[in-house]
Amino acid sequence: LSAQTNEGMPFYVVDAILKGIAKQPVRLAEAKVLILGAAFKKDVDDIRHSPALRVIEILSEKGVRNISYSDPHVPTLLIANNGEMSELQSEPLTPELIESQDVVVILTDHSDYDYEMIANKARLIVDTRNAMKVIPVSPEKMMLLGGGDF
Repeated sequence: LSAQTNEGMPFYVVDAILKGIAKQPVRLAEAKVLILGAAFKKDVDDIRHSPALRVIEILSEKGVRNISYSDPHVPTLLIANNGEMSELQSEPLTPELIESQDVVVILTDHSDYDYEMIANKARLIVDTRNAMKVIPVSPEKMMLLGGGDF
């Protein structure tokens, strides 16, 4: 049962992201999604069993074309994209990058992230790790996994 839950979680996260995109005046293919955290867990560089890989793949399969990620511990990722492997480079996490995204998705709650800056600059945040629990964020721009607005 635990394995089934873990395997299904990326689909649940993608559903939340797609609902977040649908609330905005942007087409799915043009939406910009930033994944924060590619590592399996906080403050490590291990991507084995990381949900980020599957989330990115599913988003791509659903038609999201502008997917980027930022992870201070994982400089590159190999992602299966429609049967082909493609390499993504980690983006430096800047206010400008956050502002340019339609949805910011927190998949790994690294200590290095400036959560206040993310809260202030993001249009919409999907927080799968409850990383924003102590940061004041306006409710209309926050979706919490398992307890938020979806």
